[in-house]
Amino acid sequence: MKKRQIATTLISFLFLAGFMISCGGGGGGGDGGSPPPPAPGPTSIRLSASSTDVLVGTSVTLTAITDQDLGPSGSSVIIFEGSTQLTSCRSGTQCTASVSSTTAGRRDFFARLIFSGGSFFPSSTVSVTWNAASFTVSLSTSSTSTSVGTSVTLTATANQDVGSTPFFIRILDGTTEIASCGSGTRCVQSVTSSISTTRTFVAKVARNDGSDVQATSSNLSVTWSAPTATSSSFTITFSASATIVTVGTTVTLTATTNQSVGPTQFFIQIFEGSNRLNTCGSGTECSTAVTETTAVTKSYVAKVARSDGTDVQATSNTISVT
Repeated sequence: MKKRQIATTLISFLFLAGFMISCGGGGGGGDGGSPPPPAPGPTSIRLSASSTDVLVGTSVTLTAITDQDLGPSGSSVIIFEGSTQLTSCRSGTQCTASVSSTTAGRRDFFARLIFSGGSFFPSSTVSVTWNAASFTVSLSTSSTSTSVGTSVTLTATANQDVGSTPFFIRILDGTTEIASCGSGTRCVQSVTSSISTTRTFVAKVARNDGSDVQATSSNLSVTWSAPTATSSSFTITFSASATIVTVGTTVTLTATTNQSVGPTQFFIQIFEGSNRLNTCGSGTECSTAVTETTAVTKSYVAKVARSDGTDVQATSNTISVT
């Protein structure tokens, strides 16, 4: 009877000990318990485009958005065009890619949310259409014929705003760009000339470096002319600060006209014989200083003429200095 009680007690002890071990009880050793549950992760994805209808050359931003951060779960996002991978992201809730096209047409894009186990969830397809730009441009001027030194305003006008495109309205003087505007439908530039000339201008819609021209205006010519002056319209007087001086003394000669030569094609010129001492292209006065190191008498005269001395409009009195 005593042995039976001992056996019953031992069995009860072993059963209790096993129960405690299976429940994680007893001693403090071992790593006991169950592994932590996997980190939560995103379960949905949406793809959008900054614009779905644009002109050729315009960039569009594609954005894939998940409902939770990718990082903790080990998930990733890939944006595709067909089988071509455009970009991939492994953290955050947004993944972006910039796309553009140099030709007209529609292109389709989609994104995939790829789970850590390899399975994936696709977004809806987003289509973007690039349209060929149908630009026209014209060029006008405030005047096609004006006088030297007068400003003329050139205005290039496009049929649509270039602001949302990669193109610029450009104004050229021959092949030299004189204005470039990257927004709006108009580009304005003021031009002038200091000499008699005819210059030809043209407007274009093109990239900023001048390539990929979308439209070209007609050529526009502007002529700057010097006012016509006749010999009867000019008079000139001539004076000297002294006419008899000692050797080494400086004498100032001054020629004065009745009107400014600035707006004309003529110049005030001072001569000693055929030797031109000074030329003035503006105003009504022209002066020069003369001196001699030996005793001598010299004669001077002033004229209104072209820069090369031809087409004389007026001749002054002769001045002799001794």
